[in-house]
Amino acid sequence: MNLTELLISMALSSLLMGISTNAAFEINQRIQNKLKSTQERNEVLHALNVIARSVRQSGFSTASEKFPKISSKQLVSIKNSITVGKSSNLDLIKVGVFNFRKGINNVNQSDALAIRHASHAQFNCLGQRITPKRLINGVSHQGFFAQRIDSAGLKMGMLMCQTINSNGQLQNDGILHGVEKLNFNLTPNDISPVGVVVSLTMSSGNEYSRFIAIRNAGTFN
Repeated sequence: MNLTELLISMALSSLLMGISTNAAFEINQRIQNKLKSTQERNEVLHALNVIARSVRQSGFSTASEKFPKISSKQLVSIKNSITVGKSSNLDLIKVGVFNFRKGINNVNQSDALAIRHASHAQFNCLGQRITPKRLINGVSHQGFFAQRIDSAGLKMGMLMCQTINSNGQLQNDGILHGVEKLNFNLTPNDISPVGVVVSLTMSSGNEYSRFIAIRNAGTFN
């Protein structure tokens, strides 16, 4: 093999190695993207299941338990047990009262969902059994909203759930990170509701939506 043939051989080998390396990188990148997408989908489905469980538990309040009156024009109520606060978060101001607040660390005008129901050995959004210590006047308090938080120096959206802890105090906990927008809509309307539509956009750009039927729509009187 002369020098020219050797150089050509080396060039071809380098080219083939480059092609193989790029192909391996692309395959690995696709696998990683698929794994991230699957992980995100599983986490979102879990969060939606948690919200769905809370919505389905609503409507058990007794006639003597009235939902606190809220004067904000931004609110749409389902007869005392479910309330949607448009473009709002939930504050930790007063136990037993849903405190909708606009603007503070809100994620892209996301909505808040507030739910009340009797315990009946149900579980809250953290998977904890609702005991008498976690009730206010015999009624459970659960809420969901998106809040922008600091994580490793970066601002990111977090789906929060609000519950009453074992000390009888309001508590916010994150259950899903990477939330870009969260919306709740009552359907068909707040007068004759049959369910809640949850719409969720992640920072990846993926969008998720679920209709959650209200099992106890007839008990909101």
